[in-house]
Amino acid sequence: MTGRPAESDEAPVVAGILLAAGGSTRFGQPKLLAEVGAVSLLVLASRKLAAVCNGGVWVVIGAAHSTCADALANEPVRTIYNPAWREGMAASLRQGLAAMSDGADAFLLALADQPAITVADLSSLIEAWRIHSDEPAAAEVAGMLMAPAVVPAKLKPQLMALRGDAGARSILRDAPAVSRVAMPSASVDIDTPDDLKRYVAQAGLSPGDSSV
Repeated sequence: MTGRPAESDEAPVVAGILLAAGGSTRFGQPKLLAEVGAVSLLVLASRKLAAVCNGGVWVVIGAAHSTCADALANEPVRTIYNPAWREGMAASLRQGLAAMSDGADAFLLALADQPAITVADLSSLIEAWRIHSDEPAAAEVAGMLMAPAVVPAKLKPQLMALRGDAGARSILRDAPAVSRVAMPSASVDIDTPDDLKRYVAQAGLSPGDSSV
């Protein structure tokens, strides 16, 4: 692994990008507005990123963007509309990055449909990146790298060049080294109503719970 922990006492700036623009075709309705406990998936994910990103959080919305923007109106995040949301995650990444001013040392890239991921998980990911700040850090499940991931700002040109629905997967694949953070919670993603019911049951949630 390359890179060294920053010698400055000042914490590096990590900006969050939450990808929340998909069409929820398998869910049958805007899945990110579905509730986990008493909080929507969208709001829950936004709050978790806001808790760990000292450089702000940009939530990229697309399908059902008006309703999603309303849901986030009182949250400490900024919403960005991606008119090309049908292209896939790469278009949302580009929109989020383009909306940011320069100054972040790294970007925390996350998906809004992974409710099992906790603030502690995200904090561990950022800490792994800080130790080896020249390289990305990513969640690892069963030997596979996946979101969430922290990507150093020096790789912004590569992120801006992405196309299609693969997200930053190619960035992680092509990086000389990646800090891997074991994160079983990242294996939980919500694509269908049954996925949501299963997660709520397994997590033992009841009305009023938000599982952070």
